[in-house]
Amino acid sequence: MHKLTVYTFIVIVLIGTSACATPQEATQIPSLPTEVTEEDTIQPVESADIIFYNGQIITIEASNPSVEALAVKGNTILALGSEEEILALQDQHTQLIDLQGAALLPGFIDGHTHILAFPDRMGRSLAEAQETAIRYGFTTVNEMWSNQDYLDSLFQAEQEGNLRMRVNVFACYNIGMLDDNNQKIIMKTWYPENQPILDPEKHLRIPGIKIFVDGAMTAGRGCWALSEPYMPDSPILDSGICGSEYGDLYWSQEELNQVVQEAQNAGYRVAFHAMGDQAIETALDAIEFALNGEPNELHRHQIQHNSLARPDQLPRYETLNVLASVRGYGNFSLPEVSELHFGPDRDPWYANRYALANMDIHAYLETDFGWTVDPDDRFVQRTLDPIVHLFGLVTHKYVNEDGSICDPVSWTAAHAISVERALEMMTIEPAYAVSMEDYIGSLKPGKYADLIILSDNPLSIDPDIIKDLKVWMTMIAGKVEYCDNGKDMYCPNVNGGEINIAPSLEEPIQKTQIMFNCDNEENLPMNLKTNYHIQTYVRWGAKTEEQVNDFIESADCVILVDNKKVDSYISHSTVNPVPGKDMFFVHSSCDVGKLESGTHKILTRFVFDKRIYDGYDRYGPGTDNPTYEGTCTVTIEYLTY
Repeated sequence: MHKLTVYTFIVIVLIGTSACATPQEATQIPSLPTEVTEEDTIQPVESADIIFYNGQIITIEASNPSVEALAVKGNTILALGSEEEILALQDQHTQLIDLQGAALLPGFIDGHTHILAFPDRMGRSLAEAQETAIRYGFTTVNEMWSNQDYLDSLFQAEQEGNLRMRVNVFACYNIGMLDDNNQKIIMKTWYPENQPILDPEKHLRIPGIKIFVDGAMTAGRGCWALSEPYMPDSPILDSGICGSEYGDLYWSQEELNQVVQEAQNAGYRVAFHAMGDQAIETALDAIEFALNGEPNELHRHQIQHNSLARPDQLPRYETLNVLASVRGYGNFSLPEVSELHFGPDRDPWYANRYALANMDIHAYLETDFGWTVDPDDRFVQRTLDPIVHLFGLVTHKYVNEDGSICDPVSWTAAHAISVERALEMMTIEPAYAVSMEDYIGSLKPGKYADLIILSDNPLSIDPDIIKDLKVWMTMIAGKVEYCDNGKDMYCPNVNGGEINIAPSLEEPIQKTQIMFNCDNEENLPMNLKTNYHIQTYVRWGAKTEEQVNDFIESADCVILVDNKKVDSYISHSTVNPVPGKDMFFVHSSCDVGKLESGTHKILTRFVFDKRIYDGYDRYGPGTDNPTYEGTCTVTIEYLTY
């Protein structure tokens, strides 16, 4: 793994004598590089506001990976060490938090997400999106999309004090779509009119720009750019999504070289959306051109997704010291699906993203969460849950809808990632990607007190049960922003302020899904309870995966309960093949909510913002099927205890 530059500020105290440093020096944000050893002693002269002890404290610092206790002063970490040393820092105002064996570690950082950009896809607000992320233990997010309206909303939230977490935005230079002539669409946001925002004290920073280099296998976006053609019988070619048999490369090499050079000259790092091997090659060449022999440590250009990296490209990541995002959780148990597109020789390239994690480069987690799935659905592609991504990074296993677990294929399992390395990819590495590694991402005196408490130590449990870990507390800059219901003993109330404790529910909410057209089924009574949160669902099938993705991109749902419209949103599972058939399907759910006791007729109407085709019929505006709907009658009974 790549050695991270370590910064610290050492204050030496002789017991029984006065300190050699002032209190101001002891708590300042670190800036001077030093070598840190296990023998170093850090003894501040101030008393602590909060002390965590009697737990498993994971620092993500190679020189001092675990400690017994940690002290917080204001918005930063004051000290770490043995319980004897740290408990000596208390006074009558110090809050003592007995971890009772729970694990304390740096807050999670999502290196590539869209959680704050697209909450409206499910009818959520920016505030609700933040709450969702913080509930999962994220203290910082690196947002890989923007337009001006989105930036304006973030600036307003920051100005009003409503930006609760740290947000690093990569401003879009082009969008991930093609025009009617199959050409890229330039949409410059923020850059080049403005300078990057790099101030580590700000919650909103704009350290870089985002450039889309190829497509994403969906209508309007084109396909991954490959150096060799797709397989002749690949269904993606029959769908008409690809601009050519090689996919869709948005840029010529000369064009991209120039854009990256100009961004670098202006002080911006570039994050490249690059999925196919030809797109990766084009991004690597552009980085090499712009660096012109300079180390990438100065600029930190990075490639996102890295979905189909060729084996011969991997050494170039190290030579150029290119940063790379890596999806944590995904289904790598069905090689025949990608073989349809790439063939058996290229299929193993699909797992080379995991090889990046163990190379001498900076690799970090991407969830790529964008509200295309419900954030409460943990075991789906593009899940938000960092615990599931940690499980995926370490085991490469996949959890099916029925709870069964699929083992990875051999060429994925070969890229083993340790729990220690996976935790680095979720903390210090994404901090490095935005030049914040001196301030967040590990536990060290002087760094911001961005902390989480987990129910157990991921380093000491069976990797197969990592997925069962829970986030009990999230702290950002010394303030508790989330406290799990019933876990308030772990959540210090800083300065008497309000703590965001998960609500205690009067009734145990139980999410249940019913067929959207259950009235068509005989002998299928729907008797539910008042504590059921209802969703209707459809299994939408089509001849090709791309046709299913067209449905996902265009469909929305309208819910009427007893002829009255209710607020709803649509969410989708992973697209999967139908066993034994040349078909694909997606499990799509429409939110209904809780209903009062009595009998209710639920009408689910799927509407489409464009025409789509499933291989059999056409749907949407101007077709014989402008909508697709069904009804399900349910009887709701009072919950009894």
